Amino acid sequence: MGMTFGRYLQVARITRAAELLTHPSATVTDVALAVGYRILSSFSQSFQLLLGQTPSDYLRGKKSRGE
Repeated sequence: MGMTFGRYLQVARITRAAELLTHPSATVTDVALAVGYRILSSFSQSFQLLLGQTPSDYLRGKKSRGE
């Protein structure tokens, strides 16, 4: 059986968020809002659940590697 629409939407939003976080001027708050999250803690929780790290850690890792 496939995934529910809600799960699909969550995956799509977090995937897009990961892409947006690669931009040099990106902030976690701006990205969360851009992909449809109004509550930052919900965004962070979903991001960590799907990608295994918080958005802040993801962003720091990208910047430290110069990506």
